[in-house]
Amino acid sequence: WLDNRAKCKLTVVPMEGWKRSMWWDETGLVWVPTSPHIPHATTPMFYVMTGLLGELGTANQGVGYTLPFELVGAPWVDGDKLASYLNSKKLPGVSFRPLSYRPFYFDTSDTRFLGVQVHVTDLDLLNMTAVQISVLDALQRLFPEKDIFQRAKADRISAFDRAAGSSVLRKSLQTRRSVETILKEIDEELVPFKAARAKYLIYE
Repeated sequence: WLDNRAKCKLTVVPMEGWKRSMWWDETGLVWVPTSPHIPHATTPMFYVMTGLLGELGTANQGVGYTLPFELVGAPWVDGDKLASYLNSKKLPGVSFRPLSYRPFYFDTSDTRFLGVQVHVTDLDLLNMTAVQISVLDALQRLFPEKDIFQRAKADRISAFDRAAGSSVLRKSLQTRRSVETILKEIDEELVPFKAARAKYLIYE
């Protein structure tokens, strides 16, 4: 996208006292919800870890309940099995706890969901992208008869691909490519991107 440079006069007013390494609570600012489902300063972090799943409409990520984006569930999920599997992956900075819950609004209200709650244990070690891909992969591998992609409507598949940037991630998960392989390819693609963006960064 940087190759299609729009010709415009752009004025950027730099912030003072902010570094790229900061979490929100280090800024000293209050959090203003960006949407009804992003109520807390920590919610965007969970959004990165479960948001793609919600695009499919075949499982729930806590929207409609008191913990938006902090949960992963469906009526057909075995929460103990999912938590055990994800915890066995020893993803840094995160753990998973089995639970059941019942959303009280949205299109899933009054449906009992089984699944896991995502608990962040170390922000500095957390790889949010790895968590998201691991969750999607786990649902595919543990519950193949409820394939989250095959059961999704065409418009939801399109929404997923748009949010992911292309169909590559979806097709990789559908063909059961390993999480490690997917993450390695993402890291490789980041190298030219980081090089292209370097001169545009204005914060440390």
